Amino acid sequence: PAEPSVALPGPWADRLSSYHASASGAVLTVTTTADAGAGSLREAIEAANATPEPDTIAFSIGGGGDYQEIFLESPLPFATAPVVIDGDSQGCDTSEGPCIRLDGGAIPYPGAAANPAGLVLLGGSSRVHGLHLTRFFRDELDPAIWLASADNAVTACRIGTDRSGSTTDPDGTPDSGDELGNGFGISVGRSDTGGADVTGNVVGGADAADRNVIAGSTYSGVYVGHSVGTAVVGNYIGTDATGTASIANSQTGVLVGVGAVGTAITANVLSGNGETGVGIQSGATGVVVRDNLIGTDATGAVTVPNGTLAGLAQLNGIGVEVRFAEGTVVERNVISGNLLAGVVLGAAGVADGEGPPVVAGSRVVSNLIGFDGGGTAPLPNGVPGIPDVGFGVVLFAAPGVMVTGNQIGGAGAGAANVIGHNTSAGIGAEGPGVVGN
Repeated sequence: PAEPSVALPGPWADRLSSYHASASGAVLTVTTTADAGAGSLREAIEAANATPEPDTIAFSIGGGGDYQEIFLESPLPFATAPVVIDGDSQGCDTSEGPCIRLDGGAIPYPGAAANPAGLVLLGGSSRVHGLHLTRFFRDELDPAIWLASADNAVTACRIGTDRSGSTTDPDGTPDSGDELGNGFGISVGRSDTGGADVTGNVVGGADAADRNVIAGSTYSGVYVGHSVGTAVVGNYIGTDATGTASIANSQTGVLVGVGAVGTAITANVLSGNGETGVGIQSGATGVVVRDNLIGTDATGAVTVPNGTLAGLAQLNGIGVEVRFAEGTVVERNVISGNLLAGVVLGAAGVADGEGPPVVAGSRVVSNLIGFDGGGTAPLPNGVPGIPDVGFGVVLFAAPGVMVTGNQIGGAGAGAANVIGHNTSAGIGAEGPGVVGN
């Protein structure tokens, strides 16, 4: 498809539509860009926390109608009750980008409060809509938004870029201090220290108006950890707001890690990231990667590679990497233009504490790999002239790794992948642990 389309079944479809309903509690209006005090965002969050009803935090700074920036001097309080934070309520021209910027660059580290993120949603059933979030990176792992409870949504945000979504480095000079990226763009899941897994969170939505642009992160654009049923839908992750140029998340577009169950990554543009479009790590189960453009622009016609090429000695760039996970489905994607490979099942080694080192039960079906979105023009994975890279799909098992019980294509109608034009083999297998696929 030229542009990913969203048709989500079951609970995801119902959940996405439900977030457009208005909150039923009070409307708490932010009227100042000050870090604290009367009319501040901090005061509004504290007021919302004091009532169980789902309140709305609206904005009317300077009477509304124009773009406003809030430069935080200390971490915001956790949102411990349901709340809708609506940047569009400021009433500016949203065709130019969100109306409200939250910036964490002045928060001291280590701070007196232990809030590791820009906005932390602990109350559940909340929505963050239409915000511009930058520079939440005090220990380089901080996310701009952390969904640490159930049934939350993040929609129509620009995360890690300028307001227009055109750059993460306004002066164009690396390490000059004006970079806008966060540690992570959005994190989903409970803390690693314990508690129940969170359920039913949505990043993005079925409508183009709900699309997030998530770019410029030090690590990954979206991280999904201890959680059940997270949906990452319809976003541009690793590109600018037009979906045509790279603004790299330095490592991975969407990283799915330990404790993530049933994550759906659907109808996104996952391109231009520093290493990998989608990374699925040890301890993730039942991930579905479907109907995405991975390594191309939003039209599916032009490459926007995942990966970084530095001479001929350093090369990475994988469309979808499945590392020690079970039950992954990679289906109906365009996976083309990536520098190292389209899809990798397996790993070159095992890190300390990682495991079990098994990739099993994956299905890679109905994808275009090495073609444009129309399935006619070549968009190869790989770099011409560099040997041993550019596989369409590769099953790889270093010593101690097992890659078994996985399916590439199938006999059923529409199950076949169309794999061609890549700079190495269409399908490759390497290592004694690649058995029974």
